[in-house]
Amino acid sequence: ISTSLSLVCRWAFPPPSLLRDMSESKSSNSTASEARVCSLEELKRANGRVHATVSGRRVSVILHKNKLYCVDSVCYHMGGPLTLGDIEEINGDPCVKCPWHSYSVSLTCGKKYSQTVEFDNRGKPKKVNAWATGKTQQQRVHNVTVAGDGGVIVTLSKDSAVMKSDKYAMDAEASRCFDKAVGK
Repeated sequence: ISTSLSLVCRWAFPPPSLLRDMSESKSSNSTASEARVCSLEELKRANGRVHATVSGRRVSVILHKNKLYCVDSVCYHMGGPLTLGDIEEINGDPCVKCPWHSYSVSLTCGKKYSQTVEFDNRGKPKKVNAWATGKTQQQRVHNVTVAGDGGVIVTLSKDSAVMKSDKYAMDAEASRCFDKAVGK
């Protein structure tokens, strides 16, 4: 039984950001699950987004309102380039909006935000409820810090729970599509 993924790679305008492959990193401060992906200054020059491969996993570091976040780059839903989407605030929580299907994913907890709709007996929408997150984390969130020398360090999540984004974060085809989306 073949379980290969078939993704359609479409992205018309790559955003200005930085793409790094840290799989060959020889830094003495790096471990299998930790890597220096860039400097804070490089991150700022790259419009607050750096996309890197750490231990075979595609992740993105995002600087938003002077706070650092790191999540799997590829959307859990269908393998789209999640972290190339717009950043929006929902209930004060910074979220990235997937450019493929408009899913809003929290940068802080990896949960999807949505609004439920209530319908009348004719099937017409009568009420749109407030934004809320689902009960389970869908997108893996990783730890990101700034070292004393200004280096941005990503430490991959050690949470052993399986998350939906795991399916695409280390998939070669999803990674190829992401590279194409950023113009590599």
